Amino acid sequence: MDVVNSQTLIELVESHPEFTPGKNGTIISLGCYSECWDDFVRQSTLELIEYFLIRKNSVQFATKRYISHTHLGKIVPHISWKGQLCIFISSSTISKWKNIEHGTESPEKRFEGFKSTEIYNIPTYLYLKPILNNLTLSDLEKYLDVLNKYKVTGVIVGSRFTKSRIINKNLAPIGEGKLKYCNISNDVDILLLAFSDQIDTYEKSIEAVKHWRKND
Repeated sequence: MDVVNSQTLIELVESHPEFTPGKNGTIISLGCYSECWDDFVRQSTLELIEYFLIRKNSVQFATKRYISHTHLGKIVPHISWKGQLCIFISSSTISKWKNIEHGTESPEKRFEGFKSTEIYNIPTYLYLKPILNNLTLSDLEKYLDVLNKYKVTGVIVGSRFTKSRIINKNLAPIGEGKLKYCNISNDVDILLLAFSDQIDTYEKSIEAVKHWRKND
């Protein structure tokens, strides 16, 4: 698989008319469409994160891979304020991950990344997305155990995206107007209520990023 080098990606972002550098500028999001922490792309991801941290932009990335403290150590020196970098460890199911999340690492291995981010005091969230009806909710007790076992900053209970055929109707923040949020299920409501009793809980990852940008 061909990988676009980080410099090319940086130039594409910098040349975009809506890109704004700085703390109150554009939030850089990685891992929305594809896994950004696979072995063959991780170095490019690290270079992108480092560059935009230096530019003082907020950076977030989501992954279904294990994050080691060794890799984080390369970018931590460039963090200017707590929450400039936010990490989202993604999971849709624990009990059925082998069937649903092909090609990923086990949830148990992923969640060990919370130990790595704790070393550097990087805000790191349990990222439940997409919520799979009758499946994610069935693992609620297992997810609550994760909160007890690791230092988790908060939880994101995220909606699934589908292709949008309606202009400006419930559009997702990614996808250039081609994606929209699925209708919220009762499972989402139940999960939001259950987690909000335990920990800071959001429906969108960008809400967590903005929290740190506002409160620094």
